[in-house]
Amino acid sequence: MPELVRAALDRDIGLQGIQLKTATGLEEGYDVLHRGRARQQSRLARRLGFKAKATDVGDALERLLAGYESARTDGESLREWNQPTADTELEALLAGAAA
Repeated sequence: MPELVRAALDRDIGLQGIQLKTATGLEEGYDVLHRGRARQQSRLARRLGFKAKATDVGDALERLLAGYESARTDGESLREWNQPTADTELEALLAGAAA
């Protein structure tokens, strides 16, 4: 498996390149994946129901990480926060909607 694909599939948050259909044709974009894990207890990341244009994915990830920073408890890692958080809440953070 190519290294970049594997890296996206075994991380807390990963990106997989896609072609998005838009009104003007196809555009480069990303599927957001989450809850992957390497080493012990390994598992492949799952897709969230969120896709972003390549030009918008940085802002979406900033919103997600800001949500993590504001909601986490002291010392809670991204993985610890991500695991029990509902997919709909993560998708809302990525989209910029109130969760």
